[in-house]
Amino acid sequence: MAVAWLASLLDRVRAARVGRAMTQEQKLAGILHGRPGFGGEAGFLAALSQQIAAVQPIDARAVELVAAYLAGERGEELDRIGAHLGEHLAFWTDLADKSGSPLARACAADLLRRSGDPSGALAEFLDAVEGDPTLVHFRRELAELARERGGQVWLRYRLACLRAALFGFRPNDEDEAGDDDYVRELYCELIEENRADPDALARVRELGTFLDEAVERGELPRAIVRRAPRE
Repeated sequence: MAVAWLASLLDRVRAARVGRAMTQEQKLAGILHGRPGFGGEAGFLAALSQQIAAVQPIDARAVELVAAYLAGERGEELDRIGAHLGEHLAFWTDLADKSGSPLARACAADLLRRSGDPSGALAEFLDAVEGDPTLVHFRRELAELARERGGQVWLRYRLACLRAALFGFRPNDEDEAGDDDYVRELYCELIEENRADPDALARVRELGTFLDEAVERGELPRAIVRRAPRE
């Protein structure tokens, strides 16, 4: 998990704790901090799954809290899963299916990558970023898999990048957070690269309408619309 993205997640988790009565989160925290007392990783993950499912619909905050804890401050916990990788993958896959959470799906994607299933990882990751484009910089290794695969896979990822940019996010947010040219340049590149593919071009131009609307709202510089190719 990219350190910058994880740091942002941890900040949100910590900030939301202030001044709130969080029975669900307190119970989850009790399980998380009592990890050694569950007689093994399977029991620990089963307890987490049961507690998360106790509140319906499943709370997105609960998913964030668990993801932040299981990843660690800098993603180091993921490197310690070892022989329990399959159990963690089953946990996140089940949670993604039950909650529809893009974050849970992204976590499952990263574990699929670690387990040596790049095709499965890409499928889950693309579904995740299309459900929540802010996850485009969740894990750079997953973006690299999309780049290597190319074709429609790479197009889907880059379209998600463009949607994320409308909300101020970048694939390398720590480097490009203030670069409005990123939006214009990515849109122009997608137009140029897909001119020979009418279906792909239509998908790119559809996002162009959202860019126009963002410009009209004053959220993006007008130069994006003036300089983006239309034909």
